[in-house]
Amino acid sequence: MRQLAIVEELMDDYALVNVKRATACGENCAMCKGGCAPTTKTVRAQNLVEAKPGDNVVIEIADSSVLFGALIVYIMPLLLMLSVFFCTQIFLQNELWCVLFGMLSLVISLIMLKKVDNFLMKTGKYRIYITKNLNFSVENDRID
Repeated sequence: MRQLAIVEELMDDYALVNVKRATACGENCAMCKGGCAPTTKTVRAQNLVEAKPGDNVVIEIADSSVLFGALIVYIMPLLLMLSVFFCTQIFLQNELWCVLFGMLSLVISLIMLKKVDNFLMKTGKYRIYITKNLNFSVENDRID
C-alpha cells in the first residue's frame, strides 16, 4: 500500500510523517455532503531516501501486512467476544453474565492487541518505509 505524506521530523534513520487519512467517500466531499473533515495521522517511517522535514514523500507498507492487521484488529475481538458470550450462555444460562463476560472479553482483546502490536513492530515485517522523495530527482529514489 502506498500513500503520499509530508515529513515532519527526523529521528535517526526514521522520520515522523504526516499522512492524510482516507475517508469512506474517497475525499470527494463535494459529492458526499457528509460533513466530514479530512484528518491526518502522524506515523513513524524508516527513511530510506534521506528525506528532510517538509519534503513530500511516498510511504509504503506491504499489502499483506495491512490486510493481516485489519483481520487481527477487527475479527479477533469479535470472535473472542462471541465465543465467550456463547460459552457463558451454555454454562451459566444467564443473559446478564453473558453480556458482562462478553464486554470483559473485549477489554481483554484490546490488551492482547497491544501486546501483539508491540511484538509485530519488533519483528520489522510491519514497518512503514519512505520509498520515494517527490522533491528530488530519480537518483535519490530507492530501487527495489
